[in-house]
This record gives sequence, structure tokens and C-alpha cells, in this order.
Amino acid sequence: MWLQKYSIQASTWENGSIYAPYDEALTLKNKSLEVEPYLNGHSIYLIGLTGSGKTTVGKILSHVLGYSFYDRLRYCRGSLQRNNLLFLLVEKKGIIVWLDVPLETLARRIAAVGTHSRPLLHYEHGDPYTKALKRLSYLLEQRGKNYAKANARVSLEEIAGKLGCRDASDLTPIEIAIEELEQIEEYLKEEGGMATAGF
Repeated sequence: MWLQKYSIQASTWENGSIYAPYDEALTLKNKSLEVEPYLNGHSIYLIGLTGSGKTTVGKILSHVLGYSFYDRLRYCRGSLQRNNLLFLLVEKKGIIVWLDVPLETLARRIAAVGTHSRPLLHYEHGDPYTKALKRLSYLLEQRGKNYAKANARVSLEEIAGKLGCRDASDLTPIEIAIEELEQIEEYLKEEGGMATAGF
């Protein structure tokens, strides 16, 4: 998934099913206003395992930042997570953010909706949770080194701890988007802004 700056502000959430309490929405908007000057219009690339929330959080961020949202599955045949050359190219053009979700949380999410919409998980045998957990473990083993190269890491386990949630699955997409903006801001400040980061 990637987000790219565009000149016209979106007027509605692209995913109309997202509801945010006023205080969450206000916090998100304020954080986006803090981060926006550092972004300087550069793209944001979201990576993570299937079911990690790239599409949901990406649509929220695209709305609040005034970016266009592109789904990698629709626009790219190569896989950023597996292709080192593509990863290096993307790294030069934008900010790579890893949505790091505990495998058990992902397996529960996917088992709840079924694996039929997740081609990478469709071939395992067994109950939906075990099937998803087994395949996700394999995928993380294959892709983990590239995920670790991301400019920013958004750990749902750490967010849950910080907010006092008992489990990462209790987090709202808005809470995750806020943390993503905080991690992007921290990365850009550490790098001294986009110019220093090679953009």
C-alpha cells in the first residue's frame, strides 16, 4: 500500500465504515498537522503481513493527510516485502512504515473472516486459526528481514501496552493511524527532515 500527496483535499473517509470518536478524530487531525510539514509531499509506503491493517489505516492516513491511496495488490505485480531491489527503490522515494501486528492477533482476525479473501493463506489445511497462524509464521520468517529495514515500525503490541489495552485487537484503526504518524514524525526528526534523509 502506498500514499501519495495530491492537491485536492478528500471530503469524506474513503472507507465510510470507519467511525471515530471526536477526541480520536481531533487527535488524529492535530497529529497530521504536526507531521505534514516534515513530509514535504513525499509518499508513505505501508508494509506488513496480510491482515495487518494496511488498507484500513492507509485510507485513514490518506484522508487526513490529503494523499491519494493506492493498493499495491492492484497496481504492482512485484512484492515490496520480498523484492530487495524494489525495496531499495521505494526507500529512495518515500517513507516505509511496517505495521507490526502479533501473529496471534492476525490469525484471530483472519480466522474470524475466513481465508477465502487471502490468497496467500488459502492453501493450508486445518481449522482457520491454525491454518492462518502456520502460514503467517512462514511468511514472517521469509519477509522479516525486509520488514526490519523499514524507516518506521508501528508495533500494535507496544501501542496496546501504552494505551492500557489488554490485547492489540482492542485497538481502533484511528489509534493505529495516530501512532503511525508519531513514528513517521520521530523518524523524520531523527533524520533531520527529508532533505537529510536523501529526498
